[in-house]
Amino acid sequence: MELERWSKLDKRQQLLNIKTELFRATNWQHKDTEKFQGSLIRALDLIATTFNDKKWKNELIQLIILYEEVAKIFINKTNDIKIIFNAI
Repeated sequence: MELERWSKLDKRQQLLNIKTELFRATNWQHKDTEKFQGSLIRALDLIATTFNDKKWKNELIQLIILYEEVAKIFINKTNDIKIIFNAI
């Protein structure tokens, strides 16, 4: 998503969009690897776009941690996606 369009959403809406992709990932985790990974990639892209949104300048560390945890799931270091989903 483009930063200009993404920045128009408030923080809550942005988090809900990220959470939606993580929810999709939980649905596909044990059913379809390609769709599972696609959802994780979209979540990572949204989080990365959020890094550049000025609204988040004081919470950048939390976003980096979230990105790192989703990336761990993507590379199969952990499979606790529901924990991350519930934490958001």
